[in-house]
Amino acid sequence: MIYIVFYRAFYIRECVLNLCAASSKSCDNLQKFTSSIDTRNIHGDFNSRNILINKKNEVVIIDFSEMDQGHIVKDIAKLERDIIFRVFEAGTPSYYDWGKSRNLKHFMKLNKKGYIFSTKYINSGINKNIKKSIKFIRGIRKTLKDLSPELTEKEYLCALLHYSLLGIIHSEVSIHRKVFGIQYVNDILENF
Repeated sequence: MIYIVFYRAFYIRECVLNLCAASSKSCDNLQKFTSSIDTRNIHGDFNSRNILINKKNEVVIIDFSEMDQGHIVKDIAKLERDIIFRVFEAGTPSYYDWGKSRNLKHFMKLNKKGYIFSTKYINSGINKNIKKSIKFIRGIRKTLKDLSPELTEKEYLCALLHYSLLGIIHSEVSIHRKVFGIQYVNDILENF
């Protein structure tokens, strides 16, 4: 089993490297491309640990030490990855239960072509915690699309791929979430 996981991770790494090599451009072309991107001030480390709720039930965002000029997709994709890999079912026995990891596959449905920014999702057969998480993810994706209407599905998947790969190596992510992460990344690559 471990051999298959590492083989798959190596295969995914090679696919990502090949994808990057195939789409690389000269520095001049890259400069022209980046000058046309919608950039704004972003948090830079937008994850669940930097979002607090005060006594008045108001959302408070903290830790702006990595604030930078960039595309908002960075913040949204990083938050989504954090929800799936670290927050969903955290603090419950299900978080470490290999048998419950099949529930995570519902998140993969969010990355199908034509549904990346869609508010539609088939809810049958899933528990209420997954429904809440999926609804939240749909909400932040809708907000992203409202803020950056020119953003394509492939561009969002590319950002999600980047942060998901980082999630696989994150020290706080459990081993079965890492195994799921490899499947998740593979699914993203197949949707390219």
